[in-house]
Amino acid sequence: RVPFDHMKSAESCLLIFKGGDHMVFAGAPRVSPEARQLDEKFQREICAASTAWWDAHLQGNTAASDWLTQGEFVRMLGEDGTFEVRHPKR
Repeated sequence: RVPFDHMKSAESCLLIFKGGDHMVFAGAPRVSPEARQLDEKFQREICAASTAWWDAHLQGNTAASDWLTQGEFVRMLGEDGTFEVRHPKR
């Protein structure tokens, strides 16, 4: 959270999962079966968000950017976590 809160010069995104940890982003399975069930869902959401981010930034795909930053991804995420977008200060 600290790096996100201090970035000012570039668009930045922060995704935090309820019941997740840093390793869920690496695809490393956690020990408990309950956590692993959450991880599968979290990793699908990570894949959707990161694909949209890459499509938006590498291909200039405005539909992907809008999906990610204008609320559709947040609707998909639901109660699984929080997602914040910060645009650079000009």
